[in-house]
Amino acid sequence: MKLLFELSGEHPDLPAAELECVGTVLDRRTQVAVAECPDPLAAGRLALTHVVMEYLGECEPTKEAFASLLRDLAITTDKPFAGRVKLIQGARMDIERLDLERLIGTLITGPVSLQNPIEEYRAVVSDDRCYFGRVILRIDRGAFEARNPMRRPF
Repeated sequence: MKLLFELSGEHPDLPAAELECVGTVLDRRTQVAVAECPDPLAAGRLALTHVVMEYLGECEPTKEAFASLLRDLAITTDKPFAGRVKLIQGARMDIERLDLERLIGTLITGPVSLQNPIEEYRAVVSDDRCYFGRVILRIDRGAFEARNPMRRPF
């Protein structure tokens, strides 16, 4: 299954290297990667990843290209959903983040719920690409951060 990963920005290479353990990296930009993973649930063990998404598509970082991508996908859902956008530092986009989220809510057919969504569709803009996916899981980094050397008693 083709997945989209929102990576941590703690290190430039380690998150992508860790990703190789669960799949084959097909594309990589700053804090985002696309990988082919035979077992999507194995991605839940990644420590340097924030969000794992089902890859739905990618486009140029323009309003017109993103709207065209959403129209081509013609997503319909019965479940309440929210549209979220993450702009990675250095991303070039010709539209504000809030307007992109509004565009997602407009072009996906179904009930929108910003307070209690069951599904979340997420756009990640990094460098010169805009990636779009449906959130499968969020990584709880609590155990990883608890092992931080600064928290040791000695």
